[in-house]
Formats: sequence, C-alpha cells, structure tokens
Amino acid sequence: MSYERSLAKGNLTDIYQEAKSRYQEPMALSEILTVNDWKDVDDKLDRRIYDFNTRYGLDKWDYAIAGSCGLFAAMLDLLCVKAPPKPTIKWNQEVDGTFNEWVQKAFNKVLPPDISNVLSKGNPIGAPDSSVMTDIIGAPAKVLNPVNHRLRSLAHDPILGFLFGVWDMMNGTCTVVTNGEILSFPSTKGPIDGNVFQLLGRMLGHLLSDVNAPSANGNRGMGLPAPFMGILRMFEGIPVGDSNFGKQIEWMYVNGYDFRQFVVSSVPMAIMEVLLRAFYTIKQITPFPP
Repeated sequence: MSYERSLAKGNLTDIYQEAKSRYQEPMALSEILTVNDWKDVDDKLDRRIYDFNTRYGLDKWDYAIAGSCGLFAAMLDLLCVKAPPKPTIKWNQEVDGTFNEWVQKAFNKVLPPDISNVLSKGNPIGAPDSSVMTDIIGAPAKVLNPVNHRLRSLAHDPILGFLFGVWDMMNGTCTVVTNGEILSFPSTKGPIDGNVFQLLGRMLGHLLSDVNAPSANGNRGMGLPAPFMGILRMFEGIPVGDSNFGKQIEWMYVNGYDFRQFVVSSVPMAIMEVLLRAFYTIKQITPFPP
C-alpha cells in the first residue's frame, strides 16, 4: 500500500481463490478499504447523484410549466366540456359545450347516417353483433338487449373489439361480461368465413358504422362504449352506494357517456399534452435563468 504498482492480470476465479487461501476468516469491508478509499467512494456517489438530479430533477420552471398547463386543462374542462346529451335527442340537434359541439360536428361530417348505413351493410359481423336473447344459446337471462349490447358485447370495444370481435366471428360466438366473468356463448348466426386480415377489416368497418350511427327513430342513439368500458364490468362486485360498479358503468353508457363523450373529455388532456411538450422543448433549447 506504500507505493503504486500495476496489478497482475488474472481472471476473477483465480483472484477469488487466492484471496480465500490467504484470508480464511470472513473480513469486513472496513478492514480492506482505507479512510481515503471510503471518501473516494462517497465522493463518486455524491457526484453521480448530483449529476442525475441536475439532469433529471425538477426545477422551478418544471413545476411552473406542469402546474400552469394542468390548471389550464382543468379550466378548459370546466368551461368547454359539458355532460353528454341524452341518446333520445335528434341526431343533428345542437349540444351544449364548446368541445361537445366540435366533436359532434366532426363526427357528423365524417360519419353521417348515410356513410354509417353503407358501412353497416358492407361489414356485418354476425354473432358478436347479437342484440337479443334469442340470438344467444345458453346465456343467462337479460345478458344483453338492443339498448346495451354494444357495451356488453366486447366485440364493440374500440380497442379490444379487434381481438374479441375476430375471435367471435371465427367461432360463431358472442363474448360478454356477466357476473364478473368473461364468457363466450354460441350464437344462432354461426361463424363468418375469411382470414384474420379480412375479419379485421370487417371489424374496423363495423366499428366505424356504429360509433355515430343514429337510432331507427333518427335520434342520437348510443354509439360505441369508451375503450375498456365494457370489460370494467368485471368489477361489478365492488359496491358503489346502493348500486355496484358494473351498474354504474351501464348507467353512464345508456345516459350518453359513450365513445363520442370520451373524445370530448379527452380534448383538454390533448391540449395540455401539446402545451407541455412545446414548453419543455422551448426550455431545453433556451437557457432559462435558475
């Protein structure tokens, strides 16, 4: 230890065996490292922590950007997002809320009734689109009906529908959540022929036909549920006041909280995300005072 010299090269196994032959008894780390060694280790750790915090730690500008963007999004949500209209209003009746109106106009322009009708006729999906009990074989009573079948049939989930919908079309089944379980029941409609890619295309066309389709009476109707809304009914055993979680989800859906309202409520969050990324980009390329 009194002078510096290069260590002889060797593999770890040989080094370990040599140390073990010289020192039979267990040794504490303090017996090996000197005070200066301990100081060097502590200094290196302190430098690494400082460098990490300097690079990734939040400063006052980070808190200001995040806080201001969050407050702005909350203000937009309070002022521009309103409760969804009832499904019984007319398809083109004006709705309350700035963002509600924007989303309604966008959907009505892109997917008007005639487009929805063409997509529906061109993309039937058979069994997973069952809407009455007579279509389902061996299912419990009231498992679905024309009002709630898009919520309860997992083939109509905007994301999971591409999985459950294709599976159901291939097997001639309808997959629903009942009594907290995901169950597939055979349908009188039978399977649909086609490869996976053809069925995926058919599923996409059907979902597009349902997202903004008016009811037979020309009302707004109930479109697709929000993503994962149907599968959350698995937690219907959780009590919510005098009701349960599953019933609350279904109440929301039949009262207008469908995919269109999900898009409406996502607008403030999207604006906040854009602002956050823009401000942080500016912060990275501009030297902000500490």
